[in-house]
Amino acid sequence: MSEQVFLLTISLVLLAILLLFGIRAYSAVQQAKYRAAGNADTAHALASIDASLADLRQRIAAIEQILKQVD
Repeated sequence: MSEQVFLLTISLVLLAILLLFGIRAYSAVQQAKYRAAGNADTAHALASIDASLADLRQRIAAIEQILKQVD
């Protein structure tokens, strides 16, 4: 009987260790997915801001030309 209890105890400890590492690996994968999605959203937002800045630069350049003509 003690051999069975010993094997059961060892098995449960090893199972708990494997489960712990499995959960940590799963967590790391999920975090990487969320970071990748966040990076894609950030890249999209930055592209939008860059387009807006380019438009503003063109408008400011046009205003500068008008002001130079007035002087």
